[in-house]
Amino acid sequence: MSSDVSSRSHPAVLPTQKMHDIPLSTLYELLAPVTVRAGQPKATFINWGLSYTCTPLCVFEPETEEQCRLVLELARREGKSVRVAGIGHSPSDLVCTTGFMLRTEKLKKVIEVSPVSPSGRVCQASEPESASPRVRVCVCVCVCVLCLRLRAVSVSSQPPIAISLFFCLPLFGPRAQSLVIAEISARPIALDLPRISGSGTSSFRLPFVAGGPIWCSSPPGSGVNVEKRYVVAQAGVVLNDLHVLLARHGLAMRNLGSISDQTIGGVITTATHGSGMNWPVLSMHVLALVILLADGSRVRCSRQERPDLFLASICGIGATGLILEITLEVEPAFRLKEVQENHSFDEVVQNLDTIARSAEHVRLWWFPQADVVRVSTANRTSEPRKPVGTWLWHSVVGFHLLQFLLFVARYIPILNIYVGRFMAWLVRDRTVTVDDSYRVYNIDCKASPTFSRTHLSYSCI
Repeated sequence: MSSDVSSRSHPAVLPTQKMHDIPLSTLYELLAPVTVRAGQPKATFINWGLSYTCTPLCVFEPETEEQCRLVLELARREGKSVRVAGIGHSPSDLVCTTGFMLRTEKLKKVIEVSPVSPSGRVCQASEPESASPRVRVCVCVCVCVLCLRLRAVSVSSQPPIAISLFFCLPLFGPRAQSLVIAEISARPIALDLPRISGSGTSSFRLPFVAGGPIWCSSPPGSGVNVEKRYVVAQAGVVLNDLHVLLARHGLAMRNLGSISDQTIGGVITTATHGSGMNWPVLSMHVLALVILLADGSRVRCSRQERPDLFLASICGIGATGLILEITLEVEPAFRLKEVQENHSFDEVVQNLDTIARSAEHVRLWWFPQADVVRVSTANRTSEPRKPVGTWLWHSVVGFHLLQFLLFVARYIPILNIYVGRFMAWLVRDRTVTVDDSYRVYNIDCKASPTFSRTHLSYSCI
């Protein structure tokens, strides 16, 4: 799922009084394109843990705010309740209903992102890992050859190789970019080339030119605030997609839980927590909400505007209305240095207070079958990335093999003891990881409910 970035313009929404005038048959016709047909998989709701299931009277997947209002209007006339569901990660039967269900998975637009000014950067997020070093070198060589064949261009004071490096900048990391810029700056190019500018998060002066830059994204004054750091997103945006988009703008969420499969609306309305003694639940980072009330009215609230409604909604489990938009406080992208090591259960219990305050973020995994607790401590750092793990170890052995063993243990319960000991043995070594914040916050859930109902004892402090 990809999140679209658009301006803060809202689609035309019918006034509430006009909603009341729409015939009932017309309401059904207008909602037909977003109604899940009976018999389709999404007509039955099953939560992530496979512990609760229900078959609502009707399931809607609206894509616009107007369609959300139509759903509420239909429910009002038919005397039905409306339950709002996202990914369904909650381990409870909170959204189960015999009435109407509204799923927010298609309300997935990121409406506004406030990027970080160059002077405010703490740490640059890692680059996408799509191009291997070999591919980068091949592309650079091709561009060099092309430039050598274009020596007729007036670049007497600058070798063509520098031009090729200039155009190859996106293929290299920040450190290599610095060396290339220094080389090009030492001998200015005589070409009058246009300068292309994006969001302006680069720490270099590349876009600056007397004639003015060519903007390929929103220019100054277009609604993107470079000083205040926040993102405005619809409630159905999945956190995994939000992380990628924020990283492009040099931003990151301040804290996270251990997975990012949930929608941002679900995280906020259930007050999902992260880790760290001094960090509040994620709902406390919300600056403002746009809510669709039961009567179809659209209301904006914050700590300054309608504070009672705002405070009731950030952990309201959907009781106050349908959350349409969330303005979330974010910060410059940063990295975390995580240290994981095993301790005995008794040792952890005796020193629990000390361990809990030993780092910004502390997490514990208890393997009762092995009498071992895996202690994770993480702090912010400016060190370069140092991911831990390989595809063979973390994917084949650490995930798929464990999935299979846990699946078998569902039918042979005595195996759970030995599988637990095996899992503790796999993570017996001390590890140190440095990576982008959201990659460290998130963990692979080894006990997927698709294969196993057995879960490890896990806690965040």
